[in-house]
Formats: sequence, structure tokens, C-alpha cells
Amino acid sequence: MVKDTISQLVGEALHIDPGTIVQDTDLFAAGLRSLDLVNLVVALEAAFGFQFPEEALNRETFASPASITDMVIRCRTI
Repeated sequence: MVKDTISQLVGEALHIDPGTIVQDTDLFAAGLRSLDLVNLVVALEAAFGFQFPEEALNRETFASPASITDMVIRCRTI
């Protein structure tokens, strides 16, 4: 469920079919820009009911769906 939701939200942020996104997709190479990233962060926080800690708001966290999934799981268990 978490991975599916993240794929859906990433697809919306990149304006692409979520079915084309794999866990190791480099989101920045795929076209994720700063405004898209802000919108993605807001959508993820709304979907999962938490706020990313400030130290997680970096390029590494949002590099791929896999890295986003890892951070979402960590944030939901805090």
C-alpha cells in the first residue's frame, strides 16, 4: 500500500503514468523539479498523516521511490 501510494503521488508530481515508475527510478533525472518536490512533500504528508522532519528534507530522501518509502516508513513509526 505504501509503495503504491508513493508511486501514484510521484506519478502525479512528474505528470507521468505511475505504472512506469520503478522503485529505483532517479526522480531528479526523470524531471522532478523544486516546485514538483514541494508539492510531492505536501501530498505525501497529507496521504500518510505526518510531517517530514527537517533533516529529511533533502535530495537524498527524495532521490527515488525506494528512498521515499524508507523515510515514510521511518516517520510513521516515530
